[in-house]
Amino acid sequence: KEETDKGVFGGITDRGLYEIAKEQIYEFKQDEPFLLTLFSLDTHETSFSYSHQACKTYFGDLRDQYICSDAAVYEFVEWLKKQLFWENTTLIIVGDHPAYIYKGIKETPNPKIYNVFLNLPQKMPINPNKDFSTMDFAPTFLESIGIKIEPRAYGLGRSLFSKEPTLSESLGDSFNDMVQQKSVLYSNLAKAQTAESSKFKS
Repeated sequence: KEETDKGVFGGITDRGLYEIAKEQIYEFKQDEPFLLTLFSLDTHETSFSYSHQACKTYFGDLRDQYICSDAAVYEFVEWLKKQLFWENTTLIIVGDHPAYIYKGIKETPNPKIYNVFLNLPQKMPINPNKDFSTMDFAPTFLESIGIKIEPRAYGLGRSLFSKEPTLSESLGDSFNDMVQQKSVLYSNLAKAQTAESSKFKS
């Protein structure tokens, strides 16, 4: 890719990512199911990428990058809608955390993480007022691509297509306290992963 497509963390800009995604999609067999997962980095604090020539300056801070990244996502989604496979393809866009607040940018009260499911089959409605956590995404994603699971759960997650309450709904405020408890198993796995990754550091 061109120099202008270089992004942060050794990756590429969002616009460069979506161009590669288009190429990858057409490498799939169009008459068979496919799954493509993308991870964008342009708006990641504090090393956000703002080198692409398509980005304009409006505020002179991170808000400009949000605008530029939003435009790139919009253009990619509009491209997807024009493809023949769109009529039976579900697109899921999720965020991993609210935006961090920077000097000069007014904080939004009770910020929410943006998640959207586009082009779901009609028989799979999601209640937009349902309280959920990222753990509920696993069974929800599986069901959205036609994988049937019983009892419509995966680990601590509950499918958002199910009428059954999620753990965050059934446990209320205690849910956050419970999932933040220390786990000996989790800690040992984290230590093992750190030890293994250190072998590759120069």
